[in-house]
This record gives sequence, structure tokens and C-alpha cells, in this order.
Amino acid sequence: MIHIGICADEALVHACLDGKDSTYVRSSADILRSRADYDGAYDILLIADENCGAQETTAYISRKLLEGLQHGGAGHGGGGESEPLLVRADGRYYRIDREKIYYAESVGRKVVLHMPGGTIAYYAKMKEAQEELGSTFFRCHRGYLVNFTAVKSYEAGSILLKNGETILMSKQKYNEFAAAYAAYLRRR
Repeated sequence: MIHIGICADEALVHACLDGKDSTYVRSSADILRSRADYDGAYDILLIADENCGAQETTAYISRKLLEGLQHGGAGHGGGGESEPLLVRADGRYYRIDREKIYYAESVGRKVVLHMPGGTIAYYAKMKEAQEELGSTFFRCHRGYLVNFTAVKSYEAGSILLKNGETILMSKQKYNEFAAAYAAYLRRR
């Protein structure tokens, strides 16, 4: 179940958020005055109740959005792989372009994302990171997820990245990696 709150004015929104605005993503909403205004592209439709004293309203949520949320995606098909990754590290939220991530590494109970500007470490399991990052990432070792876009070359036991770093590849994963990487190159 998704819980939706509707605020009557902007002052009430700011009072409700009270420093929590980084946990919400702002989105615009269109007011539909007739069937002609509806183009079918909405994830959530709200019905305004004509009774001013009503404490509830009805929300219709698209199945596509709900299925995407249930599968860890953003709800627009494809698992949200083209959308930036949002992670919380050191009390801040970071918006990260997936294609800028070279690889993810498991260190203790954290996942460390290696990117051109440095690293960001956040609490997660590698399995969760693998689901969040999507199909352009491959679990080449129990401690590494590599971005296919960052691969320069590979051999049994290791992967050389375009930034010059080398990461481990499990010997058992070599054939699976080779097939998945070839499929990735064909898709491009």
C-alpha cells in the first residue's frame, strides 16, 4: 500500500517536511478539467472530494508504477536503469549517474561505489546493490559488481577497467561474464 498525503497549501507542506525534504522527490501535477486533458501518462490520479470537510481522498495508482516499485525499479519499465541512483551516505543523499560508476565493491556491511570523482560508501548488501544498479552491471565476484561500460579488457581471474584499475573476477564466473558482456556489446 502506498500512503499519499495531500496538503492544502505550501506552508503546510513546509511544516510537514520540516527538514525531511531530502526524503521526498518533488514532482509536478496537472489539473485535469476534462477527459481531453487526460493523455494516459499519469502514474497517480487523485480524485478531489467535493466535500470541503473530507479528511480522505481516493488515489488511483498505475499498475506499471506499482510493479516497478515491487521489483525495486522506478516504475517506468526497464527497472529504472536510466534514472540516477539515489543513495544515503554519511547522513546525506547523493544522486549518482549509473554510467559514471566503474564498479561497486563490498566492504564490510557497506557497498562502495567507485567513480571518476572518488568513492561513496553506503550501507547495503551486494544483492540489493545488484538489483538497484540493473543489467549493465555484472556480479563478477562475490565482492564486486562491474559496470560493462567501464570494461577495457578481461581475462580469467581479472577485469581491466578503462580507468586503469583491475578488479577480481571469479574463475567460475568467467564464462557467464563473457556471454553477458558479449550480449551487452550486441545491444549497444
